[in-house]
Amino acid sequence: LGGARSVDPSVELQGTTVSAVQAGTATLEFAVKPSFSVIDAESGTTSLLRAPMVYFEGIDAEVGGQMLSDVPEIHLSQNGVVCPSGHVLALDGVTDSLSRPGQCSRCQPGTYSLHPLVGGTSADPACLPCPAGGDCAGGGNVTFAVGEWSVVESAWRLVGCPSGYSATTAKDGCVLCGAGFYSIGVRTIASSCLPCPAGGDCLKGGDTVLFPLGTWKVVEDVYRLESCPIGYELTTSIDADECVACPADFFTLQLQVGLSKCTSCPAGTTCQGGGLVYPQTGFWVDPDLASGRAAEFATGDLVKAFFFVEEVDEGSRRSQVVSSEAKMGRLTEVKENTTLVVRFDDGSQQEIPRGMVASSPLPAYRCPVGACQGGENFSCAEGHHGRVCGLCNETR
Repeated sequence: LGGARSVDPSVELQGTTVSAVQAGTATLEFAVKPSFSVIDAESGTTSLLRAPMVYFEGIDAEVGGQMLSDVPEIHLSQNGVVCPSGHVLALDGVTDSLSRPGQCSRCQPGTYSLHPLVGGTSADPACLPCPAGGDCAGGGNVTFAVGEWSVVESAWRLVGCPSGYSATTAKDGCVLCGAGFYSIGVRTIASSCLPCPAGGDCLKGGDTVLFPLGTWKVVEDVYRLESCPIGYELTTSIDADECVACPADFFTLQLQVGLSKCTSCPAGTTCQGGGLVYPQTGFWVDPDLASGRAAEFATGDLVKAFFFVEEVDEGSRRSQVVSSEAKMGRLTEVKENTTLVVRFDDGSQQEIPRGMVASSPLPAYRCPVGACQGGENFSCAEGHHGRVCGLCNETR
């Protein structure tokens, strides 16, 4: 103590402190447990109460002489490297003491340390619990199977989760989306899995979504409906996009791209819903048009354009139709079969997505008396053929 050969109560020696001299050499293995007067985790600084010093003495067993060493100072690491990586400075005594003895302690499996003075929720330095989804083998070794992690204030923090997972809180880690839910793209903290889109199959959870109907695409990490097949209209709302089958007395005979509506059944025909249109008895329709096989737009067609006003819910990023309007016009140009240029009666011209334009009502023509048989499998009556069944078969 103070350079004198006396015991310093603030310093404790641990380990092998007694050894026999062999060939003039004594081997001692011991640890020093000094007392600290300052331990500041925020600034990462430590100060020893006193610099520890050590000396050795003993009796020579052969000659009975006194052996006595010098009193050298023991130099210990300080501040952020006061302990090796994966260790914390474990302190004895009460928190408000003027000085406290401490020694380095390696973190056990299930815990970890990236800084020897950090204690998490504890005022004293302490090993941190292993993060959710992490594998802590002890010391400072932490591995993560899922997610993007970063060191923040000497602790591992979750930054984001991969597609198919959610990250409600950093404490919970990355959680795989369960059946009936999905996620697409990297998910940040406080994000949750999304409900399965209407008409989708999310039985596997994760980022797997199967769509038996329609064409879907990912927009801002959310599945949005792009087109619906013949016989359906594409609807959108805050809650869901959906392909809705045309009800009775309505039909569609073309692929519905973008927000779209079913068309009223033409006069002289029967519409059972969807894309099924057939003539009533005494009427004729082009079989290719009625089946949708020739439902392509051509320059000069008379068409009906639909205009919709939408509002977007900021929370769900989904849109909802609040009003709509339909205008008749003449098709002047088809651009890559996805955009149509329509000229209206007032002389204005506008480019409109194909799905928001309906062809003119499917024409149904009156047949000569007794020439046409209506119904689902319509055909010309016996002895008739051709357009509107207006030609008679030759007889021999």
